[in-house]
Amino acid sequence: MNKRSLFCLLWFFITLNVFAGSGVALPSDVQGFIDNADACEHFSGEWDNNLPKTRQLDIKEALDKNCGIARRQQSELKEKYEGNQEIEKILADYKF
Repeated sequence: MNKRSLFCLLWFFITLNVFAGSGVALPSDVQGFIDNADACEHFSGEWDNNLPKTRQLDIKEALDKNCGIARRQQSELKEKYEGNQEIEKILADYKF
């Protein structure tokens, strides 16, 4: 198993555990947004100009993918769940 697969698997279980413990059932599209937004924030924090170029490229690829998807999802979900205060708060907690 490569590092990326291991990270994705670990991230999945962490996210699953956080929401399973809270008792909050979120719609799957909102959970998908949270997964992408959290990954975007994670990779943003990993960036370092001193990293090897290959790692920088991996991080840039992950940022482009996850942040781009999360921005698009956030916009769509704000419109879809307008008036749902719980989901509006979740969406507002992320700034890109």
